[in-house]
Amino acid sequence: TQTLGEVLHRPTLARVPKFALRLAYGEMADGALLASQRVLPGRLAALGFPFLYPELKTALEAELKSAS
Repeated sequence: TQTLGEVLHRPTLARVPKFALRLAYGEMADGALLASQRVLPGRLAALGFPFLYPELKTALEAELKSAS
C-alpha cells in the first residue's frame, strides 16, 4: 500500500484496525491479512527467468502508465 501511494503521489495514512479485520474475516485475518509475507521467486530465479519488472515500484509505475 505504501509503494502504491508513492507511485500515485498520494499519502497512505488510512489504516484498518486489526480488530475490524478480525471481526470481518475471523481467523483468516491473522494468517492471510495481518501476517507479513516475504515471497521470493526462487525457482524462477534459479532457472534464469528474466523478470520485466523485478521491483514492485517499477511494475506499478509501468502498469499505471499504460492504463492512462
